[in-house]
This record gives sequence, structure tokens and C-alpha cells, in this order.
Amino acid sequence: MKYLIYTYLVACLSFHQLGVSAFTVNYSQSKRLTRSSHDHGRMLAMSTTDRQQTDNEVSDGIHGIPKITSITSRDELFEFLAEDERLIVVKFYATWCKSCARFGLKLKKFAKKHGDLVDEHEVELHKGDIRFAEIEYSKNMRLCKTFGIKKLPFVQIYKAKNGRIDEFVCGPKDFNEKVVKRVEDILEMSDDEISFLKDMDNGQIFVNELAAGNSTSVSASASDMKLV
Repeated sequence: MKYLIYTYLVACLSFHQLGVSAFTVNYSQSKRLTRSSHDHGRMLAMSTTDRQQTDNEVSDGIHGIPKITSITSRDELFEFLAEDERLIVVKFYATWCKSCARFGLKLKKFAKKHGDLVDEHEVELHKGDIRFAEIEYSKNMRLCKTFGIKKLPFVQIYKAKNGRIDEFVCGPKDFNEKVVKRVEDILEMSDDEISFLKDMDNGQIFVNELAAGNSTSVSASASDMKLV
């Protein structure tokens, strides 16, 4: 009798231990699976958030490298000007010019707000309302002399239908007043208003030259107008 009771108790204890072990294993596995699922979901959520944040940065013009095309010849300049109808800002500078370096930093910041943005592989991330280019004076002296450039930094503003709209010498201190204000004003103008503005500016140049009695410069300006 005692042997039967002992056997029964041993059997019950064995089954109880097996049950506890199974429960422990199942509970542990369940806990790991739940935690893994939770972590995976959190990672997916973070990835989605990061993606949305990146998209927002790109659309806000915050993320990306401003594209400023380097021009090395007259033909390259003409091809660049003919690519599309957007407003174009061209910077003339020299690598040895300290004022040009400070001017260039301001232009990059302005280009990041209004220009095309690309990544390190030149893949376009955002299309701006202005295109930017730069011409280094020392490597393109003949081209710069063609435009009569004698001081740096120098800026030209173009629009395909209207040709060259404006050009001027501009130091870094005058960047906001001369470049930013001028360009943002032109962006708000229609093509007809730009044409009228250009005609008025050219007319004023003739008046100034005539008043100074410089007929040679007037003839040169007339030739330049035909080319543009």
C-alpha cells in the first residue's frame, strides 16, 4: 500500500514538474516573441518617421547640396543659358580673391534656398526656381574680358527669353542689397515687365554715355545689345 502511494506521489510530482517546465518554456518563448514583435514594430515606426522627416527636409529645401555649375568656356555658358526658362545667376570670381570667397559662401546659402539641390552623386533632390553658375576669372580671362569684367566678384542675371537682364560688381557686404533683393524682385515680375525693365536700363545707359560725350562707348553698348 505504501509502495502504491509512493508511486502515485512520484508520478504526480513528475507530471507537475513537466507542466511547470513546459509552461516556463512557453512563457519565455512567448515573451521573447512579443518583445521581438514589439521591437520590430518600433523599428518600422522609426524608419517611417525618419523617412518622413527626410522627405520633409528635402521638400523644405533644407537637405541637399546647392548645385552651382562651373562654366569653363563661352560655348558652355550658352548651352547652360539655353537649358530651360528659369532665372539664372552667374558668379564671376577668382580663387585668389578673399572677397570672392566670402561672397561665395553667401551665394551658396542663397542657392540652397532658391536653387536646385543634389546629393553627393549629383542626383537631383529638389528643383528650385533659380539656376546658378560660376566662372573662375584666371581660367577664363578671354571670356571675362569679352564681358568687360574688371572687378570681382561680378554678377550677371539672365533669363532665356530676355537674355542678360542685369550685371554688376558686388562685394560680400552688399550681397543682400544687390543680389538677394534684385533677384527676388525679378522673380515676381512677368516676362513683359522684365523686358520693359531691361529696355529702361539700357536706355539709361545710353543717356549716361551721351551726357558724358562718350560716343565710342555708346556704339559698343549698341553692339552688345544686339548680341544679347
